[in-house]
Amino acid sequence: MRTHQVLLPLLLATAASQAGVYRWTDAEGTVHFSQSPPPDTHAEPVTVKPPPADSGLSDPSLGKSLEQFERRRADRKKQQEETAKRAEAEKRRLANCEKARKNLATVTSRGRVRVIRANESVALTEEERQALIRKLEKQIQKFCDQ
Repeated sequence: MRTHQVLLPLLLATAASQAGVYRWTDAEGTVHFSQSPPPDTHAEPVTVKPPPADSGLSDPSLGKSLEQFERRRADRKKQQEETAKRAEAEKRRLANCEKARKNLATVTSRGRVRVIRANESVALTEEERQALIRKLEKQIQKFCDQ
């Protein structure tokens, strides 16, 4: 399949270059060009020369315009990436805010709080519970008050 993907365009390009271009003049004096000669009309084959390899780039203003275009495109891509990063950071901030608020609500609504430490469920002392509440309030300030 891969060979076909490479050979097919080459064959088509070769066929296109082998197909001639013909020039003829109709009865009204209009000059026409086509890939096949019309029936019952004398048509002259025309040799079409390929454009030079550096066509368009010999003009310095075109090269400069191309550089400016590429620079603008790179700047635009960089700006889009930065915007996406900011959006992702904002999404994480909002998720952290919501999580901190839920955790604070859980810790303050229940008398005894249990946490998992070293794969064991352990009840927090009142001092540990108050320290956890202060920690969650700081997280809410950090993530929610922006």
